[in-house]
Amino acid sequence: MERGGFVGDINSISEYDNMESTLKTVMKKGIFTKDHRALVAKLRKARENAGSQQKDVARIIMRAQSFVSKLESGQRRIDVVHLKKLAMIYKEPVDFIIR
Repeated sequence: MERGGFVGDINSISEYDNMESTLKTVMKKGIFTKDHRALVAKLRKARENAGSQQKDVARIIMRAQSFVSKLESGQRRIDVVHLKKLAMIYKEPVDFIIR
């Protein structure tokens, strides 16, 4: 069965709906987890180690300074593409930030 991009051993619509509900619950809580707090702390540390200010980073990624602030304060989820760009700006490997 294929629905919504998932392919696998889902035997019924009910199983799919249960899985989808669980994923939504996990994703909603994603920005309030211990792992997310650790990630944003490392992101901020990487910026500080690079000697950059939020406004400078924001200019480079063509966003408002408040965007960078919200990433670093944990108010906004971090997109993988932005994470990669930020790591490049800070001259750090992505795994420095995510480990």
